[in-house]
Amino acid sequence: MKKSWLKLVTLPNMMEAEILRGYLESSSIEVLVKGEAIGRIHGLTAGPLAEVELWVLAEKFEEAEKLLKGFEGNGSENNTR
Repeated sequence: MKKSWLKLVTLPNMMEAEILRGYLESSSIEVLVKGEAIGRIHGLTAGPLAEVELWVLAEKFEEAEKLLKGFEGNGSENNTR
């Protein structure tokens, strides 16, 4: 049976994508990372060629969206400590 994937988010660079990927995978959500190969080859960290998409399985999409909202809500700009 073929897996059905949905795009969850587009991030500005691979570093942010890998952090979010680890967060989602720690919650047992399989993640597919897609990005322009040229960005990786040249080590780009900003701009359209550095952007990375995270895709999740369709049956896990809603759960992944909830985790993403929680992840975004835990940014340092929101911390009072």
